[in-house]
Amino acid sequence: MLAELAASGVSLGGCTELIATTAQLYAALGETADAEVETLDEAADRTELFVTYGSGDCGTVALVPEGGRWILTEQSQEVC
Repeated sequence: MLAELAASGVSLGGCTELIATTAQLYAALGETADAEVETLDEAADRTELFVTYGSGDCGTVALVPEGGRWILTEQSQEVC
């Protein structure tokens, strides 16, 4: 997802910046910018987060390290 955003001119440094930017986009659309992030699993080679936005949207965010950054994987899913 970070690569897709970068290709469209939005360059983000990692997961934290992605979540903050997403919250700002929600706010720009009149939605709440609040987000709760829970760590479900964490290891040196992967991490899984559960993110719930104030709007009620939520999902898992699966990340792996690559080139000094954390990259979203295909296992990330919208849940609600």
